[in-house]
Amino acid sequence: MLSISFLTLIATSTAWIFFCIKNLPFNTFAPAEIYQFIHIMFIPLFAVWGIYAIIKSISQSSQNNHKSIFFLEQIKKNSDSIDAINSTITNYTKELRDNIILQQSDNLISDINETLSEIIKRSNSISTSQMEYLWQRASDGKRWLIAKTFIETNNFQTGFIEHIQEKANKDPLLKGSILEFYAKYKNLTSLLENHDTYKILSSTVENGALGKVFNLLSPIALSLSEQNNKQQSTKTPKETKKHESSGSTEIPSFLTAESEARQTKQEEMEGLTESYTH
Repeated sequence: MLSISFLTLIATSTAWIFFCIKNLPFNTFAPAEIYQFIHIMFIPLFAVWGIYAIIKSISQSSQNNHKSIFFLEQIKKNSDSIDAINSTITNYTKELRDNIILQQSDNLISDINETLSEIIKRSNSISTSQMEYLWQRASDGKRWLIAKTFIETNNFQTGFIEHIQEKANKDPLLKGSILEFYAKYKNLTSLLENHDTYKILSSTVENGALGKVFNLLSPIALSLSEQNNKQQSTKTPKETKKHESSGSTEIPSFLTAESEARQTKQEEMEGLTESYTH
């Protein structure tokens, strides 16, 4: 549209100049008539071309505004698409990492089963051949079988938990196995809490056989840890008193050596004085 207006203005201006030259009578040697002729011929041209320049600047500014708005919209769409891609990649990497960690949790479950089998074995609940049979079935895929065996033993043997607690107070290996089971189970639950998004394995662990075994053994583990803390707290003051008493009675070796040297020097001086008097 502006190009057509521009061409129209050129044609109109040219026609206007020729019209003025042809129809306006003037004397080339009269300055007043030349001045008047210039005003008549060029003032309308300046006005028309000024209006055209204003219209053109307004249209260009509007076009620039439209282009800038279009570019901003495109940038916003691109940023939204980039954010969507980033969120997709982040979610994918998180799911991949969670799946890898959940696969590694099987190793932790097998370690917990091994510790639990040690507890069952040291409590003299089943024989060694029965424990080997349980481990064979657990390695075939039944990983909750050892925990179920512990629960069945507790159900059929009266006072089974009390027997384990009494034996743990006497057997340090059984005591360590119970504390190890408690720590490994807590690590497993914290791992599943952070990485099990859909709460599939965590609900199975907490509400299944392994969680029931933890509920049975956790009071024993807490009482054993309290006993360890009390023993350490009572042991440290005795050791400090022992060191203080030993430090107060014993004399350092370098002091005794120095006193002996002084005594020998004094004896030699006395001998010399006696020989001199004689």
